[in-house]
This record gives sequence, structure tokens and C-alpha cells, in this order.
Amino acid sequence: MVLSRLLGRCSLTALGAACVRRGLGLAQLGLLHHTDLRKSLTVEQDAMKVELLPALTDNYMYLIIDDDTKEAAIVDPVQPQKVVEMAKKHGVKLTTVLTTHHHWDHAGGNEKLVKLEPGLKVYGGDDRIGALTHKVTHLSTLQVGSLNVKCLSTPCHTSGHICYLVSKPGSSEPSAVFTGEVQYWGAHSAVHHCRGVHL
Repeated sequence: MVLSRLLGRCSLTALGAACVRRGLGLAQLGLLHHTDLRKSLTVEQDAMKVELLPALTDNYMYLIIDDDTKEAAIVDPVQPQKVVEMAKKHGVKLTTVLTTHHHWDHAGGNEKLVKLEPGLKVYGGDDRIGALTHKVTHLSTLQVGSLNVKCLSTPCHTSGHICYLVSKPGSSEPSAVFTGEVQYWGAHSAVHHCRGVHL
């Protein structure tokens, strides 16, 4: 509810955007979460591309590509080697790590990734995030190439949880929001650190 007020009707999650673009309904959406059927999926907009990368048994990482500059960011790179391979496949320079929260299944690959790709900027809202170089707060902004990224504090799943709203200036395409585990598909979120005021 809070996210819908902040983001408005135009914003979609990356996975939701992929499903809408491919004409998938709720039944098919559940298939994307099934371990044996999950495959990498690319969602393309004007000048932004998002590669959904299955990770572990039930997570996704998101490679966000600015087509204009060929710069890229990765959201929650728990499997760093897969991230590096996908960046090479797309011919992009990985510059940024966007970490939604400190849990191992989202931030657990940060340290290895910065060793594989020196010079990465690692963003997050919690000092417990491995390899953190830039701590962000609510409404902090940053750039990935020509893409705008706005940080949204969503302290329920963890106290330092951040969602990332990514948009292309001047584009008529909807923004994409990367939520980590603020929202689970087909279930409610695991609320660990939320007070009533956050709901």
C-alpha cells in the first residue's frame, strides 16, 4: 500500500513488467517462480533493458542495462559469476551494485563480485551489507549511465531495506521498482523489523 502511493500506477516491478509484456496472467506468473522452469528473461524498454537472472532456488538478480551508455547495475548479486557472464554476454560495463538488504541470499555475493570486477560502487541502506561503498537513505538518488535511480526506504523485511525505482528521463515507459523481499510473489512479505507506523 505504501509503495503504491509512492510509485503510482505507472510503476511496475521488473517481474511484473516482464509478465505484462509477454501477456502472462497470474497462473503463468507462478511458473516463473518454479525452480525447474525458471530461466533468464529479458525485458526491454526505450533505452533500458532488464535481465531477470534466477538465483539460488527461489530468488532473482536483476541486471539493469542502460542501452545509451552500455553501463549496467546489478540488483542483489548473490551469484557473482553468473552476473559477470551475463554482463559480458550483453557487452556492458558493470558499474553499480544495488543491494536491497543485508540477508545472505541477496547481499551474499557482494564481496566476491567486487573482487571479480574492481571499482564497483556498492549501494545499500544498511552497514551490514558486504562491500558497501555508498550508504543510501530514503529518496537518495544516483545514476547508472543515463538512468535515474531513486532509493525508497521500506524498513519492514529488514530495518535497512531499500527499494530502487529506476527510470529513464523523458521516457514514456513505466519505471521499474526492485523490491528485494518487501513483496513475495504469490504470498505476503516476511515482516521482521516492521512497526505499525511502517504499515
